[in-house]
Formats: sequence, structure tokens, C-alpha cells
Amino acid sequence: MIPGVCSFKEGLRLLESKSFREPIENKVKEGMCLFGICLGMQLLFESGTEGGKTPTPGLSLIEGNIEKFSQDITIPHVGWSQVKLKNNHEITRNLEDDYFYFVHSYKGNNVKADNIIGETMYGELFPSFVAHENIMGTQFHPEKQQKRVEYPKGIWEADRMQLELIPAIDLIDGKCVRLTEGELNQKKTYSNKPYEIAKYFEEQGASRLHLVDLDGAFKGQMTNIKTIERIVQAIDTPVQVGGGIRNFEKITSLLDLGVDRIILGTKAYKDPEFLQTVLEKYQNQVVVGVDVKADKVATEGWVQVSETSTYDYIRTLVDKGVKRIILTDVSRDGKLEGLNLQLLKELLSFNINIIMSGGVGSLDDLIDLMDLQSENLEGVILGKALYENRFELKTALQEVK
Repeated sequence: MIPGVCSFKEGLRLLESKSFREPIENKVKEGMCLFGICLGMQLLFESGTEGGKTPTPGLSLIEGNIEKFSQDITIPHVGWSQVKLKNNHEITRNLEDDYFYFVHSYKGNNVKADNIIGETMYGELFPSFVAHENIMGTQFHPEKQQKRVEYPKGIWEADRMQLELIPAIDLIDGKCVRLTEGELNQKKTYSNKPYEIAKYFEEQGASRLHLVDLDGAFKGQMTNIKTIERIVQAIDTPVQVGGGIRNFEKITSLLDLGVDRIILGTKAYKDPEFLQTVLEKYQNQVVVGVDVKADKVATEGWVQVSETSTYDYIRTLVDKGVKRIILTDVSRDGKLEGLNLQLLKELLSFNINIIMSGGVGSLDDLIDLMDLQSENLEGVILGKALYENRFELKTALQEVK
């Protein structure tokens, strides 16, 4: 956290006198979350005019500069003002437009629209909530708000590995099913009311759900939209959705439904230009599914196996700017025999967040994941182990704390 102290110029002088600047920059590059409040947010930008006649260079972690409010309004801006949320971000998932406490005379200017996740009107509209990848900041003081602000993992416990456990709900004909090794002839139906399964996982403490339209994955066109919509409406927990998402219109419609993340698999692999276009608009909401058979990338619901190695494909995704992938060893999916840790270890060197999938059968498998202690290992998908009562989600969540 960067607290608010004195002026912009004095704040930079303090950071440099304590030799904090280089460690901050290094930790941000390593992927650690950085959150600035009030002046702390302002220091994240490229420059500021407070405290000197010429602009003082800032940390340059977010594009833009800090300038004084217009002389036509009363400054400092003090009191409770409304923050209107704009772009979706993990930190705002449990927030809504609300009033927060401000005290400042300077504001962000020339800030990229994609980095503004909240705006406030005080004489003029200014960015009051900003984020760029793992860097976030608020011009207001969230600690004075009565509602609890849920900061992303890594801000308070940056030195401790966090592993998100994500229950899966696979859909065929509007029903909750599980396959083994992705084979339709090895299907087992667990519920005709997937929204009830979603509500159960939410009650167990799930922080996110993983929904897959298997009809869409096999046929290339989503057919379980109504079921997905009902699930999203039934719970408050964020959901990520994949399976048959092959065009921009479908992405937009899913996000409009309230889906938090979009998973692209076959389309991302076969149409790199499409992936690049989607990333330019929705980078933080895009997850690429990397499905693996014998170290080769599989597509079309795992039916087709390419000649591209997993290693080469992920390297391409990193070069394109993909931030997060779901890595699934198809040969282990639904078999409850443990994860392919060897494959995972080989890929953790890439600068990309990995959610592992395929094979979790016991709590010991989760402990094995935790033992890797990698910042790039973000989470794990839980499927058949939950449905076959190998363990409960709430028990697993306690295990990985």
C-alpha cells in the first residue's frame, strides 16, 4: 500500500530517500499487487505538478499525469462524493456506485480510458479509481467507507501463495454433467437444475465458478445460454464461461449478462487475429483455455489434436499479451488420479498466470499444488471430486488457507 503523505514532490522524495522506488518497481514487475490511496494513487502516474513549478516525475506505472483542479471550483475537494464504476475489474466485483470520502486538490489527467474503473464529478469529471494489470489506486479513502472493500489477493498477503479453488459446472442440454477424458460416451448427469448446484457452491464459499457449455465446445455454437443466464442471476459469485465462444458478439452478450470472464479455446488457437482483437478490448476478462493431449494442443472439445506443442503455444500467448490461461491435461480429466504436475512445473517459468485443471481427486492433490509455491499458479478447477464427494469445497478452502 502507498499511503497519502504531503505533496506529490515530497512523496517522491520520501520514497527515494528510503530507497523504496526500485523495490516497488521490481515487485510490480514480478506480479505483486500495488495499491495506492489518495496521494499514493497519484504517485503511480508519470508526473505531477504539486510541490514545484515544473512537473515532478512519478513512478510511471500508469499512463497520465497529475494536475490541479480548475481555479473556478473550491479546493481542496473535501467530503463524500459519488464514484461511478466504469470498466470491470476484480477489485470492483462486490462494489456498486457509491459515495466515498475525498480530500484532495489535484486529480488525474490524460489517463487512458481502459485504466479508469471509476469516475467522480467535482466541477469536472475526473478519474477517482484506476487500475492497470496488478496496479490499482483510489483518489478517495476506502478505509473510511463502512462497506468492506475486498482487495485482490496479494495486497495484504503478498508473500504468501494464494490458490483459488474454482468449482466447475459443465453443461449439456441444460443439465450439469461430468465427462471422463472429454468423451461424450462417458457422461454422468448430476443435476437437471445447474443453478441449484451453483447456489450450493456459493454457500460453500466459492469465490468463482467455472461454467462450460459442452454442447458449444463440440458443436462450435453455444446452446446453453439460458441456463448460464439463470445461474448468473441466481448467485452473486463471479463466473467464467467457455465452450463454443467463436465470435465477438457472443463475448459481448455474455459480458452483458453479467459473466465476469470469457474463456476462449478453439477460436483463440485457430484465429490469432481474433484473439488479438479481443485482447485489445477485454484483456483482463479473457482467459485462454489450453487443452493438452500428449503435449499437443487439442481443440473442438478436445476431439482434434494439433501438431503444436504446449510449450510453443503458451509462448505465443505470452507474446500476444495473454495474462491468464486454464491448463487442462485431457488424459487426466475426470479420472480423479491427480494433476499433471510435471507439465505444470515446465510451464510455470512463463510470465503468465495459470489455472490448473484435470485430475484433482483428493485434498492431497491440492497440497501438492501448494507445495510448488509459484506466484504464477493462480488457481485450480475442481470438478468430479466435488460431485463424487471426495471432499467438500468448504473443507478444501480451509486446507489451502
